[in-house]
Amino acid sequence: MDVGDCYAFVTDVKMPLLSGDQVVTYISQKYPEQACLVITGQAEKEKIQRIAKAGNVRSILLKPLDFDKLIEALDNINSSYELSSDL
Repeated sequence: MDVGDCYAFVTDVKMPLLSGDQVVTYISQKYPEQACLVITGQAEKEKIQRIAKAGNVRSILLKPLDFDKLIEALDNINSSYELSSDL
């Protein structure tokens, strides 16, 4: 992935090989400007707080996923991405 390939990285908290906080930490270290959106249905409050601090998490959405909230979160990320591109 190159810088500018996408404006939002979406991940779940619980996955088979890596946890969401591991993914967010890696993305944030390798691509510091990359916005992350996290989805969870089963994570504990402490884990969600840890993920929120792990990197560039712009939004955490709970399952079952409300697609209007997903679109809103992506629009917010897109708006901030467009604003920073204009500077």
